[in-house]
Amino acid sequence: MEDVIFLTVSLSTIAAAALIGELIRRGLRDGDRPGDVRVTLTSVVTPARANGAWAEIDIDNPGEQIALVGITTDRVLLGGASARTAAPPRSTRQLGPQQVGAVRPGACERFRIWVQPANRRATVIVIVGTPGRLRRHRLRLNAVPRSTDTQIPAAV
Repeated sequence: MEDVIFLTVSLSTIAAAALIGELIRRGLRDGDRPGDVRVTLTSVVTPARANGAWAEIDIDNPGEQIALVGITTDRVLLGGASARTAAPPRSTRQLGPQQVGAVRPGACERFRIWVQPANRRATVIVIVGTPGRLRRHRLRLNAVPRSTDTQIPAAV
């Protein structure tokens, strides 16, 4: 009887170790694969006297199938009720500007999206859908200028 229990525990431990090893080999979440779409924040350009900036994103599709792309900025915090009311001020969250497109197989496309200045670092969210995969990329910007700066570096 003790031999059966020992054998069962040993086989279960070996199976669990093999499963964990396979998950680690796959990247725990079945991460990047050859042929995945690559997303790069190339530049952030601010027109003169503008309150915000254009974020330029390159999307490279080395795969053999079309990639559908959705781009938006992180949610913008909007001011709520006046300070004179008895209720505490409330705020609502809203998605920023949005853009949808497609990238042909073997092609690279550049997308531009308008980013408003924020108190914290702005974030551009890119959703890429290919057959059997849906991936989300978050691209952080160092700062979004509020005045006449002409160009700022992009942070990835």
